[in-house]
Amino acid sequence: HTESWILANPDVAKMFLRFARELAEKGRPFGIGLITERVRYECAMSTTHGKFKINNNWRSYIARWLIAQDPGLEKWMSFREVRY
Repeated sequence: HTESWILANPDVAKMFLRFARELAEKGRPFGIGLITERVRYECAMSTTHGKFKINNNWRSYIARWLIAQDPGLEKWMSFREVRY
């Protein structure tokens, strides 16, 4: 699910990572919801990203993907338990 979305939207996935790193560099704790809404806004304002959707059910998986990409983000992010 999420992995295939990330592979299909690499520029958007990089945007998630960039925004998470920006917040961490500022020393601001954050949740994935904040970043998701910023990504949605940036993509809505951009003519280069076309139409795509970010399913809210994927947000926790995207957050964990961010940690896999940059483990230093974990101390700045808040998480809830994921139930399968």
